[in-house]
Amino acid sequence: MAKRKTPSSSLYATLYRLVETKTIFDAGRGWYSTIDTPFVPQYESIKGIVKQVEKQFPQLPFSLWSTEQLQPLAHHLMSRFTIILYTETDAIDSVTEFLQSQKHTVFPNPKQTEVEKYVAGTNRRIIVRPLVTKEPVEGHYATIEKILIDLFLEKDRLFLMDSAEYKRIFENIIFVKRINMGRLFGYAERRKVNTSLLKMCSEYKSTIIM
Repeated sequence: MAKRKTPSSSLYATLYRLVETKTIFDAGRGWYSTIDTPFVPQYESIKGIVKQVEKQFPQLPFSLWSTEQLQPLAHHLMSRFTIILYTETDAIDSVTEFLQSQKHTVFPNPKQTEVEKYVAGTNRRIIVRPLVTKEPVEGHYATIEKILIDLFLEKDRLFLMDSAEYKRIFENIIFVKRINMGRLFGYAERRKVNTSLLKMCSEYKSTIIM
């Protein structure tokens, strides 16, 4: 993928022709890709949770994703799966209590000491976090761009995986399927990890032109 600088009119025309002939493809906000197939997250593993929360709180803004969605992209089989649900801060306790009543293992925005003591060893846990404004979602489902940035933040907080495994997942996505790079970096900036993401992407400079 290549980042577009301010082009001349001739370069605009060239880019237009390349997009029209499907030689390159729009990758969002000034980015282009030679990969034609966009990444489509699989939602089957979390549809049940979405339906439960949506039915109980029909007006509540929330979004979620699960590490189970990433299992096909990981190098190792994951021994535990984690769902992270984002909602309004004043609704965290209500959502937690409801999901617990539905026999789910739920932790409301746990502190690091709580993660180390109670959360790390549990399977199919649900972590409820405060909603992030202007997060990239489709309905109540996180886009792959949101998942990648959230996972970057949560991999150490929740002991989900090491940095090497994260990089393998990242590579397996961006080198095979097209994602919206503009959306990815925009959300990374909102979550204050833009510098870290740029540093990691610089390692792929032969493939990604920054």
